Amino acid sequence: KDYEKIPLPSPANLWGDYPAVLKIGGLTIKDQREDHTITLCVAVNLQRSGYGIRMLVAGERATKPDPRLVSVIAKAQALKEKLMSGRYESVETIATELNTSSSYVTRLLRLAFLAPQISNAILEGRQPVALTSMVLLRDTRLPLAWDRQMAQLGFWKG
Repeated sequence: KDYEKIPLPSPANLWGDYPAVLKIGGLTIKDQREDHTITLCVAVNLQRSGYGIRMLVAGERATKPDPRLVSVIAKAQALKEKLMSGRYESVETIATELNTSSSYVTRLLRLAFLAPQISNAILEGRQPVALTSMVLLRDTRLPLAWDRQMAQLGFWKG
């Protein structure tokens, strides 16, 4: 793999008593070199975010609920309740009432059947940072098995 070297400002800003020990996230690094340099390799992905680019550390989790993701889950559950109520003949009927496409309603309905762990993590803000509402809605043809859903959406490597 190719690695890009990114210089960091004074290592003292990285949570620790430099030069003895640095704590970066869950990593503890002991400084054992005379020049006090440390090489740290971390798997990251770059993702467009508005006009900027975010650096996503592999395995990183969100720290607060994403309102757009929460809204998608809430809409999915509301549509499921509408369909299960028996008042609507089809997805098309619901789409017409909501003035939207049946394709969009179908995609949302699929998300009403996410693994409970996924829905709960999203509502509590513990989803992978790379999981956005756009990513979730891009392809809703997820596996039926909950563990495979978790793996596909980045909750763990399956």
